[in-house]
This record gives sequence, C-alpha cells and structure tokens, in this order.
Amino acid sequence: MRPLLSRIFITILFIFSRCSDTAVTEFLDAADASLNRFVKVSVATVGLLGVGLKVKLQGEILSINTNGATEFSTRIKRGKRYAVSILQHPTTPGQYCVLGNASGTAGSIGIVVTAHCTHGSSNGPLVGGSIINTLSLSGSVDTTYGEIFAGLVGASAATDGFGAAARFLAPTQMSTDGTYIYLLESNPVGTLRRINISTREVTTLVNSSGSDGLTFDGEYLYTTNFNDCTIRKIRLSDNSVMLLAGAAFTCNYAEAPVGPGSTARFNNPIGITYDGTWLYVADYSNHRIRRVDPVSGATSTIAGTGVATSTDGPVPSATFNIPHGLTYYNGKLYVVEGSNQAVRVIDIVASPYNVTTLAGTGSWGCVEGLGSTAQFKKLRNIVIDGKFLYATDKECYSVWKIDLNTGYTAALSGWDSRTTTQIGTGGAAGNAGFAEPIGITSDGKNLFISDSTDFVIRRIE
Repeated sequence: MRPLLSRIFITILFIFSRCSDTAVTEFLDAADASLNRFVKVSVATVGLLGVGLKVKLQGEILSINTNGATEFSTRIKRGKRYAVSILQHPTTPGQYCVLGNASGTAGSIGIVVTAHCTHGSSNGPLVGGSIINTLSLSGSVDTTYGEIFAGLVGASAATDGFGAAARFLAPTQMSTDGTYIYLLESNPVGTLRRINISTREVTTLVNSSGSDGLTFDGEYLYTTNFNDCTIRKIRLSDNSVMLLAGAAFTCNYAEAPVGPGSTARFNNPIGITYDGTWLYVADYSNHRIRRVDPVSGATSTIAGTGVATSTDGPVPSATFNIPHGLTYYNGKLYVVEGSNQAVRVIDIVASPYNVTTLAGTGSWGCVEGLGSTAQFKKLRNIVIDGKFLYATDKECYSVWKIDLNTGYTAALSGWDSRTTTQIGTGGAAGNAGFAEPIGITSDGKNLFISDSTDFVIRRIE
C-alpha cells in the first residue's frame, strides 16, 4: 500500500506544483499587461534660460528649470486622450514657450512633448523688438490725448520717477521685452531710459551714443545713431556700450561682408530690427536696407541700389526712397519710407528676395482705404502684432492700422492737421490725438507710443 500512496502523493504534488506555476505566470502576465496599458509622458525642453516654466497634465503640475527631459508621474492609458498645457511661462528671464505634440491619443510607446522657449513673455515671443500677439485695442483712453502712461504734457526734462512724475527729453524709438520698455531720447548722448510696465517707474540706464533706432534680442539692445552714422550694442547685464558697425562721424557707404563692422559705412542709419539671427538697418541717406551680424558687425546690402526712387521687384533692381522705420515678422521685412510715404515689404525667405508695396500711393495725404489707395504724410516707425501693422505718422498726428494680408489701412487714432479733422474712429482710441508720434512698441497687450514734442509716453489699450 505504501508504494501506491507514495505515487498518489507525488502525483497530487506534481499537479499542485503545475497549478501554482501557472497561477504565478498568469498573475505576472496580467500585471505586465496592466502596466503596458499605460504610457509615460515626458517634456523635452530646449532654449530655457532660467526658471519659472510650469506645465500641467491632468491634475499634475510640473516645474521645469533645466533643459532636457522631465517626466510626469501621471500615466496615460493607451487609447485615451492626453493634453499638456503651459501653466506659467518662464519668468527669470522672461521667455515664451511653445509646446509640440501637446495633445493627442496615447499609443503603445511613451509620449514626448516638446517645449521650445525663446525670449518674450507670457503674452508672446519677442520678435523685432516687440512682443507678438494679436491686439484687441478696446480699452479706455483719454478723449484728448490718449492715456498718458509716463511723463507730463509740455514738461521737458530728464527726471526719473513714477508715471506722471517722470520727465523726458524728445523721446524717440522704443523696444520692449514685455516687462520693461526701453526708450531712446534724441539728444547728443542718446540717453537710454527704462520704464517698468507694471509700476510705470522710469529709470535712466546709460548714455548709449544712439538716438534714433532701437531693437532688442532679449540680452542686448541695438541702437542706431543718425548723425554719427554708427550701430552700437548695449549689454543689459552691465549697461556696457560697444561699437558694432560703422565709424563715428564717417558717413558714407561701404560694405563689410566678412567684417569687422568698423570697416562698414552708413549714411544716417535710422530704423533697426532683429529677426533672431540678423540685424536689419534702414540706411536712410544711402536709400538701402543693410544686414548686420550682431556679433561681428559684418555688413552687407540686401535691398536698394542707392537710387532714390521706389521700384518694386527683385532686389537687384528694387529701390527705396528714404527708408525710415522697419520691423521683421514671419520671413518678411516691413519698411516705411520717409519720402515715398508707403509701406514696402521685402520677402527674405529665399533668394532672390523680392520687394512689394503693401500700402500707400506715394502721394501726400491722410487717407484711409485699400492699400493701393491709402495715403500717408510722414511715416516714422512700425510694429506688428501678427495680424496688423501699426505705424506712427508724424504729420497726420496719428497711428495707422494696416492689415498684413490685404493692406487695408485705417486710422486707429489721430487727426489730420492735429486738432481739426478727425481721420479715424478706432473705437475709444479713435478720440486720441498726438503732437508728434515717433516711436511705437507693443507688450502683446497694449501699444505704447512716444509723443516726442509733448514729451510723454502714451498707451492705447
């Protein structure tokens, strides 16, 4: 009997053992399958310069302070929708980030969301010296002057302070990073001022030796000096001023395609902008648009032959007549002419570049309408919000709003002959008038205009 019982026991033990192995295997397989039903989500960040970036997935908030991959704890089930959003853009220094692959359906592999950060603010990226974000200018403004953002009408001085307590001397062009407005004053030393947008505090930074054009790349300010024919750069970390291109009071025309910038020559450079790689300068009396390397100062001409006419077409034959202000957006340079009174466009996506006219007939007037019928008197500087171009007109005493697609032109604010004939409605802003609007910039929410002979900075909300 014992051998039989032993065989039965061994058989039962073998069966039990087989069942246990199967159960364990099935359990592990089920656990593995359960895990595989969920995927990881990570954010791959590039271009981040500081701290403050926060992104959100469902209820989880991820703080990102370094470039590279950062992973959420939250997992997404295969076949389910996911959405990652920016809760806060970087604050120190101010940047604007764009997410790629931010939403979709989870598949069988991990989800990688990209975050590309550039100079700017939560309102948009810094492009051409202003924050790009479509404006809805419907806020209140003073019915006579426009809102006085800083300074006092008619009070000319060089005084730091808050808002109306500050004083300016002939404020000209402006640029912004969304936190501060940087402002040049037209005087022999080109004083550079800074205005805190939030508090309206005005402080003096440095004598920049530039007084006419200003743009910003997030780290350096770049200035033009009309009279001494130079381009300078200012490092904001220590307010040091460096000569980038040209030679002081040597006004002429000379290329320097490989640098150094000191061998280039300009003749009354005035407008300046930045596209993320190059600086572009309106070389006023040379009737040319120049391109300048922001590091070496190497300079070459991209459009204009030196002949003072206004001819559209490929750049070898296209001409300009006193180019003044300019800005960059989405592969194009927008240039306003001081003599022809038109808004010209240079497509710089692919060579050969081509020049067209967006608005203006070349005739003298303050006339709204389609681009081919609009008229201006003395265009000075321009800014773009991504949909419209806004231009100051010194002798229509106004700010023009021009559709980038159609060229349709309307007066956002101002009067012809200063106070006699209102030329635009522009909502509440249409009631605003200016003495001599020169500089213009945008923080992505508002327009800021330097009213040079009223010695104030105005804002249209």
